[in-house]
This record gives sequence, C-alpha cells and structure tokens, in this order.
Amino acid sequence: VPTVYSNKAGPMQNLTYTSGEAINLDSYEVVLRNQPQPGDRFTIEYNKDGYSDNRNALAMSGLQSAELVDGFSYQNAYGQLLATVGNAAGTAQTNYLADKAVLDASETALQNVSGVNLDEEATKLVQYQQAYTASTRIITAYQQMFDSLIAAL
Repeated sequence: VPTVYSNKAGPMQNLTYTSGEAINLDSYEVVLRNQPQPGDRFTIEYNKDGYSDNRNALAMSGLQSAELVDGFSYQNAYGQLLATVGNAAGTAQTNYLADKAVLDASETALQNVSGVNLDEEATKLVQYQQAYTASTRIITAYQQMFDSLIAAL
C-alpha cells in the first residue's frame, strides 16, 4: 500500500487503495492509475512557485477586462481601434469614389473639347450625304428644265 503525504494532513499511511478510485485530501481528489508497488511514495502539496499550474493563464485572461489602457480594457481599446480603422477605411473609400467621379467627368469634358466624338461625326456624315443627294436632285431638275426650254425654242 503506498504512502501519501499532504502538507496539511501529514502522512497518511495504510490507505485502502483501489486503482482508478479517487483519494480525498483537503477537499481535493487525487486519482492514481495502475497499481503502485510497496514502498512507492507520492507527495501531494501546493505549487508555491507556480510551476505547471494555470495561474499565468488565469492572470492573462484577467487582462482582457482589466482597465490598463487609458482607463479601458485591452478588449475595449482593441474594439475602439477597429472602429477607428473601419471609419477611416470607409471615409477613404467614399473619397476615392468621389474623386473618381470628378476624374471621369474631367476626362469626358476633355474628350468633348479636344477629341473626336464618333457618334457626332457619323451624324454629320449622314447629314452631309443627304444634303449632297438633295443638291444633286436640284441640279438634275434645273438641267431638265433648261433642256426643256432649249428644246422649246
């Protein structure tokens, strides 16, 4: 039967032990697996130096809500940082779209003044072609009238 030591209770000898069952010590339960050999010793004590316990993890998780950054917790400060960056990105996107609209309008105005508008040129070409056809018909009509006058004389 193993000897189990506890800081508060002192040595506890001749415990009845069954593999896998809990041993109760100062409101803690300890479970030993496998069968210990006669003369085996187990010491159960508090971890005073913080080795292999979760005190550091608990302290770090406590930082999440501790007010450490200008009266805000890390979580609140991070949330404010995200909101600030999000607002700046939204403003930049809006400014970009506005500037792009001004650029597009400026390019269109420049093309209207200095460039050739193909639609406008095609419209003018059709108008000139119709005017030429009309002029040809008038000349043909005058020529027929002149020929008729000459033939009558």
